[in-house]
This record gives sequence, C-alpha cells and structure tokens, in this order.
Amino acid sequence: MNNLVYIIVEDNQPSSHIKQFLEGQGYELRFFENCDKLYEAYQHKKCILAIMDMDVSNSDNFAVCAKIRQTSSVPIILITSESSDENYIFENHIFGMSFGVDVYLKKPFSDITLLTYIRTLLEEVNSGRQYVNFAYRHNLFVQDF
Repeated sequence: MNNLVYIIVEDNQPSSHIKQFLEGQGYELRFFENCDKLYEAYQHKKCILAIMDMDVSNSDNFAVCAKIRQTSSVPIILITSESSDENYIFENHIFGMSFGVDVYLKKPFSDITLLTYIRTLLEEVNSGRQYVNFAYRHNLFVQDF
C-alpha cells in the first residue's frame, strides 16, 4: 500500500503533532522546498496526500495543483498566510478550488484543524467511493464566479 505524503512547509518540517499523527498512522513523509520539486517527485512516485504552504514555495502553486489534478484525484491541502482582507481570502479559496485544491487553510490554524482535514480527506479516498475534488466534480471554475 502506498502511504506516501508530500509536504511543503516552513523549514521543511511540519509541527510535531502533525508529524507524529501521520507517522503514527503509518504514513511516510517527504518534505520539499517548493511545489516544482514536489511535482517532479510526484511524476516518479505518486503520493496519497499533498500539503503545500504557499508562503514557502516560490513557484506557481496553482499551476502545480492543476498538473497533479490532470492525472490524479490525490487530495491537496493548500496553506496560506493570514490576510485581513476577507474578499481576497475568499477569491483565492475559490481560485484554488478551481485548480484542484481540496482544502484551503489560512494561518494561523490549530493542529487539530489540519489533522481533521487530513483524516477526512484520507477517509474519503480510502472509503472506496470515487473521490473527486468538489470544484471538478461540479465543473466549477474561476470564470463561473
């Protein structure tokens, strides 16, 4: 069974709670400094979950998400820094969904919030039901908003 999780986070290390949870569940973690390197690795070996921090990567995260989504329904969680402009956050959330992002988390967030999303996404994928990103399932794209 593939249990590989790709992660882009600050300093290439998630919080100890996240790392402990994922490793305790039997997941193998690989860390990357940007989305381009994550995608390069993904082309050679598929993962079951991707977590990308937009503030760390210097590449086009949405383009990488779209490339992954062209061939896979692997869950993607995108993390971004806090912004006081709620319209900006909403627009980026919708924009991200249209490129295949499943969950868009704004910093700061609790470890339990991230853990809940991870569990939910992986349970959905492992349930045997065909998992497809909400925006893709309903053919929602940026121009629809």
